[in-house]
Formats: sequence, structure tokens, C-alpha cells
Amino acid sequence: MSDVIAAHPGAAALPLGRFQDAVQDRMTELHRGYRKSGQPQSLRVITDIPSDGFLFLPSPSGRSGRVREPSAVIRDPSTAGRDADTTAYESAGMGVEAGTPRPAYPQHGVRLGRRVFSALTLLGLLGVAAWAAATYNGDGKGGDAKSNKPGSETSLTPSSSGARPSSTNSKNDKDSSGSGETSASRMSALPDCTPSAAELTVRSLHNAYGPDDIPTLLLTAKNITGSDCKVDLGPRKTVLTLTPVNSADVYWSSADCPIGSGSRLFLAPAHGDTTYTVKWDRKPSAPQCGTSPEGYAGFGTFLAEATAPSFGKAQTSFVLSKY
Repeated sequence: MSDVIAAHPGAAALPLGRFQDAVQDRMTELHRGYRKSGQPQSLRVITDIPSDGFLFLPSPSGRSGRVREPSAVIRDPSTAGRDADTTAYESAGMGVEAGTPRPAYPQHGVRLGRRVFSALTLLGLLGVAAWAAATYNGDGKGGDAKSNKPGSETSLTPSSSGARPSSTNSKNDKDSSGSGETSASRMSALPDCTPSAAELTVRSLHNAYGPDDIPTLLLTAKNITGSDCKVDLGPRKTVLTLTPVNSADVYWSSADCPIGSGSRLFLAPAHGDTTYTVKWDRKPSAPQCGTSPEGYAGFGTFLAEATAPSFGKAQTSFVLSKY
């Protein structure tokens, strides 16, 4: 639901029927993007209010010239604080005509409309929550349930042409290049992190990126033991790919043109984590540092997938938005 609302232009109205179709399309798109088996879940909205007359997101232009403010108000955040003369409005589905003074006691139709709206909102949230749980935890392969939430531990690899990497550590910034406190000799003496000792995940810093935003992926190794270990987040051991959900072809891969040997060791401190940040410039990559196609990635949803031996595969998704 949040993806549909974020991608919808603020200057246009969004009827309930069109909102339902957009949410269903988004659920189907992500279902296919994660390559899950079976059919995607279906969203049903049950109401006696005609869907074409119920504006889930009314047009801001319909609010001009109103001087009375109904009891239940919905404000357009894009104009809040900017136009003091533009008042709030209430959906036509509530049975209140624009500009009509509020009666002393709400009419029966108004009360019923409010109850229906509350019920629809609750059903929608429950449906999206169920879908999210099935998407992120429904099989043993996918990423964790936090994979789309900024701040959650995330995971896996990389660096190569078209991306600008950086690294951080929950205690200190440490890597094999000597930029942190861990020397190369100490790093080589550390045992490798194993699947039983560390968790590798991947997430996007934001769910959606506007035309001027830089898509940013965070790759994190979280050590769940009491001893330090090292993990190779470079494409020599782990590979990060970005693929449009409507295509089977990988658009960008960290293995296509790695920096140096492609190995990048990180210290995963005991009961701590280390994060490798990759900023993508939206350009495609080409195998063996070949000439990549001209242009930039188009708008739409992308699947980010990190693969490492023993650790398996981690996934997340993000949207390149038009707005």
C-alpha cells in the first residue's frame, strides 16, 4: 500500500477501485520478482459504496474554495503549511457533499461511511501484513522480514563498476586494506565466519528512490557468537545482482567488473556486525569489464539478490520511482 501511495502523483485523484487494482498489481509484481511458486495473494475490498465514487485519495484541486472544515479531515501533506486558505476535505464516499456545513449530529449515512472506511483500512493493513509475512518468511531462501526496513541488519556483498562502495563497523571501521584498526596479519589469523556463526543479509536503504536519488544497498554480516571472525563481502566470494522484476536478465552484477582481485575481507566482531554500503549509479554492467549498454535503468521495481557459498541467497527489492 505504501508503495502505491508513494508512487501516485499528488495532483490526481485515486478512486478506491483503482487503488485496489494498483495494490493487487504491486503484490503480483513483487510475487513474480521474488520468483515465488504458486499464485500471488488476492486483495478483496468488500463495501456497499460504489468503488468508482469512493475516492481513496481525493484530488487536491477539489479542495479549493472551501471555507468550512468537516469533522473528519484528510489533509494533503504536499500543501500543509504552504497554503493556509486551502482547507481539508472529506471523501465523497462518506456521504458529505463538499462545502456542506456539518450538522449538529452526524447523519446515519455519514456514521456508516466512517465505519466502512475504518473497516476497509483495517482489512487492507491486515492483508498487506499477511502478504509481507508470506513474502519474506514464506520459504527458507528469502531475506529476513526486516529486509525493506531501514535500520534492520542486512547483508551480503560487493563492488564493481557502476557502484561506489564504503564500509562501516558496529565497533570500528576495520578491513583488510588497512583503513581500519585491523591489520592484514591479524585479519589473516582470524577464522572465516561460518553460517552457524554469522548471518548475511541485504536491504535497500529506502523502499523507493526518486529520479534524483541514489539507490543505496547495505550489506551486513552479523556475528552471533562470542569470537571475532572474518567474512569476504567482495564478488570473489559473494555476488550482488540487480534485476528488473519484469525481466529475467540481470541488469547489474558486482562480479562483472570487480576492483582488484574481487576479494574484500571484513572483520565481524563478536556479537557485532559490519556493513558494506554500495551506491549504484543506475548504469548497467558488462561481464569482464566490457562495454556496457548506454543509458540508465528505467523506472520500476528491482530485485537485489546476494549469493555466497554456504550462506545461500538473500533478497530484497526497491523501486525506481518517476516522482
